[in-house]
Amino acid sequence: MSWELVLGIVVLVLVGIAAAAVRKQTPATATDSYVLRATLFTAAERSFLGVLDQAVGTDYRVFGQVRLSDVADVKRGVSARVRQSALNRIQAKHLDFVLCDPSTLEIKCAIELDDGTHAQASRRDRDKFLTSVCASIGLPLVRIPAKHSYSVAEIRALLTTDAQTQVPTSSVPPPLYAQACPKCGAPMVARTATSGASKGKSFWGCSTFPKCRVVVDLVPGQPH
Repeated sequence: MSWELVLGIVVLVLVGIAAAAVRKQTPATATDSYVLRATLFTAAERSFLGVLDQAVGTDYRVFGQVRLSDVADVKRGVSARVRQSALNRIQAKHLDFVLCDPSTLEIKCAIELDDGTHAQASRRDRDKFLTSVCASIGLPLVRIPAKHSYSVAEIRALLTTDAQTQVPTSSVPPPLYAQACPKCGAPMVARTATSGASKGKSFWGCSTFPKCRVVVDLVPGQPH
């Protein structure tokens, strides 16, 4: 084999190695950098959303995972530097749920579902900032602790009686509350049996259900 042929083969091999290295170092295109998320909401958020939809009825339209920058805007007249700084602080944040007028889609209320992560220092700072922004723009913000189960009456009461929000839900009757649960001390809420021999009958149920399953007659002597 002539030295010219050997040299040619070596050159081709080196070129191939160099091309492979370049391809490996070349960043993926913008669209190649993403994957589809499995769900829009966490399991806790999905559970809460079902109850929230029932609580507000047709009075409001519920939107989830709304960017704070879609709800709040920067005031006119500020400098470009101040405007950009303000935008940067809200662009990466979102609200769990937003209630809007069903006809005009006017923003009426924001809801944050607070789970255990909100006890972390970084989340506390974020929550404090979110609360401050909502107060500044006059948007009622309701914070609801995340838990295993909710009652429609409980959520409705939080929306209608919170002194800071006063969000009306006129299309649904007001909630009924009884005394504290005789077993665990949590509030009792009015519920209606949806199945079985007692279907359609109302009763007091512990608000921590299914953790506590105590029930009490809504009317003394009434079967449930």
